[in-house]
Amino acid sequence: MRNKTLSANIYRLKYKNSEQAGRRLSQVAKQITFTGRVQGVGFRFTAYHLANRNHLTGQVRNMPDGSVEMIACGRQENIDNCIKELKGAFPGGIAEIKTEAIPQSKKYKEFKITF
Repeated sequence: MRNKTLSANIYRLKYKNSEQAGRRLSQVAKQITFTGRVQGVGFRFTAYHLANRNHLTGQVRNMPDGSVEMIACGRQENIDNCIKELKGAFPGGIAEIKTEAIPQSKKYKEFKITF
């Protein structure tokens, strides 16, 4: 009986670890730069709420050149959806979006607005 319990526990441990590994592999990190009329219009506040709704971690901040930089970590489809929703929230306000893959970081535990 002890061997069956031990085997069941090992199986559960392997299954749990493979599930977690699959989730980790599907995570990406992106640096997204928005240009256009994106400062002084509630862009960061909206990005914060949309990122949280899409289960992303990272940050959003104004840049000295007038652009807004967003670091988004999460599933690729969630990042894409967040960008799509931002475009919809600011029609005509976003002139250009540049997206670059960056290394994942455990630094981001939540999504925040930084200054």
